[in-house]
Amino acid sequence: MNRFLQYATDEFKYSKNEKLHFVIRRHWIIDLLVFIRWIIASFGVVLLAFLAFDYFGGKYMSPNFILLCFFSSIYISIITFSSVITWLNHAFDVVFVTNDRVIDISQIDFFHKNIVETRLSNIQDVTGDINGVFNTLFSIGTLKIQTSNHLADFSITLVKEPQKSSRQIFDLVRSAVTLEHSDDTETVCDIKDIKNRNSSKN
Repeated sequence: MNRFLQYATDEFKYSKNEKLHFVIRRHWIIDLLVFIRWIIASFGVVLLAFLAFDYFGGKYMSPNFILLCFFSSIYISIITFSSVITWLNHAFDVVFVTNDRVIDISQIDFFHKNIVETRLSNIQDVTGDINGVFNTLFSIGTLKIQTSNHLADFSITLVKEPQKSSRQIFDLVRSAVTLEHSDDTETVCDIKDIKNRNSSKN
């Protein structure tokens, strides 16, 4: 587990006998697109500075050129900060799927994080949607999870192979529901046995 996922798991604790099955994150190409956007925005400003250098007669100490460089530096700083924030929001949007529950950690902004969790037995529907040519080429889509009380419904966008993840979660849900029903049946049988023993003694 990398340091980002380790940081995310610090937000919650595993219960006894709980095991992590898999982790769902945004597709790596989203990080690449954020980087490309930063490169394009920064390159445009640098190109403008070179053109302005020739326009102002090749004088580095020209007041107009210095003023342009100053505002260009501010612009690049803002673009860099915005790109880092966007990248962090994508990097820390994670869904942990265990044998007992699903934990969704969403990075809303730099200082705001939202954590939603639900037990597998409470999940009613899991869907994976892929729309558009670009998303189809790279198998990028949205994973949606709907619970019985609708209070813990959540979705994560731009994930890799959402339909595969939805099938995996649904298989775990069926196993959890089957196990829960078997435990309830055993509990009922134990109660009946106790009642029969008490009645026989009387």
